[in-house]
Amino acid sequence: MLSKNIVLDKDHLAHVVKEFSKQGAFVFDVETLGLNRDVPTQNKVVWMALASKGMAVSIPFGHPNGDVVLQKESWRKDKETSKHIPIPVRYDAPPPQLRPSQVFDALRPLFFS
Repeated sequence: MLSKNIVLDKDHLAHVVKEFSKQGAFVFDVETLGLNRDVPTQNKVVWMALASKGMAVSIPFGHPNGDVVLQKESWRKDKETSKHIPIPVRYDAPPPQLRPSQVFDALRPLFFS
């Protein structure tokens, strides 16, 4: 079951924007995915989080993981090199999410007010 703090539809996002607009200040965090973390323009924004007094939300929009761990991280030994190779964590499928354009359009008035 997903938290009420995870925004997955337009109505919830509109409510969040309205509530954060009433605050004097808020903070935000942007999560990205990409091959070169040193070049922000080459990364894709997949998640934003907003927080203010008494309220914090996360807005996934392109995040690749669900919230259930299917396989924990482990290691295996490579037969050819004998080096240990990590086997990454696997998650279930992500829930349906808003498109980035929907999120950015909805947040624009909040960020530029």
